[in-house]
Amino acid sequence: MQFSSGIGGAPVLEGCAASFECFNRSRYDEGDHVIFVGEVERCTHRPGASPLLFHGGRFYTEHPL
Repeated sequence: MQFSSGIGGAPVLEGCAASFECFNRSRYDEGDHVIFVGEVERCTHRPGASPLLFHGGRFYTEHPL
């Protein structure tokens, strides 16, 4: 899989329907989970790409952005 370097140097996958690069605004420990709240610094999308949807236990890609 191809990738490029994001704002902070983290890898960003190429060819995705959309990507969001976020700054970690806060972190919350909840039971056996950790919840991160991010502030979006940059977002991109590929025009005409179909998103990957999950509903009713199945994946779908029929709906364009």
